[in-house]
Amino acid sequence: MTEFSGALLEGVVDRLTRPDYRAFEAQLRSSGFCARPVRLRGSVEICEGSGVRRRVWSTASEPDELLRKACGSRREAICGPCAERYRGDAWQLIAAGLRGGKGVPESVVGHPTVFATLTAPSFGPVHAHLFDADGRPRRCRPRRDAPVCPHGVTLACTRVHEPDDPCLGEPLCLDCFDHEGAVVGNNLLGELWRRTTIYLPRQLAALLGMTQKRCRELVRVSYIRVAEYQHRGLVHMHPLIRLDRRMPAYRDGEVRPPDRRFTVQLLEDALRATVEAVSVGVPDELGAGTVRWGAQLDVQQLTGDDEQR
Repeated sequence: MTEFSGALLEGVVDRLTRPDYRAFEAQLRSSGFCARPVRLRGSVEICEGSGVRRRVWSTASEPDELLRKACGSRREAICGPCAERYRGDAWQLIAAGLRGGKGVPESVVGHPTVFATLTAPSFGPVHAHLFDADGRPRRCRPRRDAPVCPHGVTLACTRVHEPDDPCLGEPLCLDCFDHEGAVVGNNLLGELWRRTTIYLPRQLAALLGMTQKRCRELVRVSYIRVAEYQHRGLVHMHPLIRLDRRMPAYRDGEVRPPDRRFTVQLLEDALRATVEAVSVGVPDELGAGTVRWGAQLDVQQLTGDDEQR
């Protein structure tokens, strides 16, 4: 239970005893109890048939003479209630795209679909919370020879880190870690993902031996993705990718399964080839070079070929 004292307690008691408290509570409820609501002031006027303008509502009649509107932030660190509402809405949309509902036919469960994890490349060894093949926690970075970097730091760690260990993501050697490269990599991640969405249809066409134009006429690649910060401060992507039949413009709202040639295995192969091939050039003023996805790529097939119809 939250404890109040001093001026804060006086403010809470004052608010609860005001005659407009019910209206204030209704505003909070309508904004989803946003932690940082946008405060609006103004009025609504209508123009009657005679041309006379008449005011029908004003914030002057609201608590504190203002209207509170939810900020709509997706970041929990900024506003927990709005971020939670967004997560709930996003979950409903994703679920509908996988199993149907909300205007999406249930036949969508048979469409070729994969869930992937695209990681950032390594910019230096860091402490990690790892598991073995049986799902048991294992040591961070055991090394028999215990190599030492040019700065005299041992590049090995025999500890089994707990999930909440504060050292997770920290470089074993701060001087060896490419901090500038990590910042540039995060900065160019959006462009890297954009190019990934361009390359993937090309790879589908190449694997089927058809032109890109013909491939676009047959299939539509649908995406939804979530970006997540790792302990080491780098961003990796969790895209959900589904193949649908390309419909003519007058039936664009329909969702149909693609041609049988577009299998879930074909989608995985095309994605792996795309991740290996795609890159973004780094401007000279930022150090030149290229940015690519990391070597670790996880692709999970969410449908089987026997389920397609």
